[in-house]
Amino acid sequence: MFYKNDVSPIILALAKAAQTKAVMLWKHIYNQLYTYMEEEPRDAADDSTRNLIIEQFKSITWELEPEVFGLHSNPFRIIPKFRTDPNPPHNTISIKATCCLAYQLRADHGYCSSCPILPPE
Repeated sequence: MFYKNDVSPIILALAKAAQTKAVMLWKHIYNQLYTYMEEEPRDAADDSTRNLIIEQFKSITWELEPEVFGLHSNPFRIIPKFRTDPNPPHNTISIKATCCLAYQLRADHGYCSSCPILPPE
């Protein structure tokens, strides 16, 4: 109910004001949730806690019905994709669900290493 009653009206208003699709904004939220989901299990004290974090992530993303978002499909039902991380210490990084467009803000920024716009390796 949180997404439907509290977040969805904000997303719809932002999408209208920014003249963009609401699904793109939802995917930005997913990007942040997924970052949390990647980091928290690594720091979990044990396998039980790690599994609980993963199951909770599924329940607040994958298992939701599209109506919660006011869309025809669930924008959080994303199968993660990965690429080699050019910056140590990680071996791989997840590719974002959508581009953050930061490269358009400054000429010297370039694409993020996790940008979905970057071509495959």
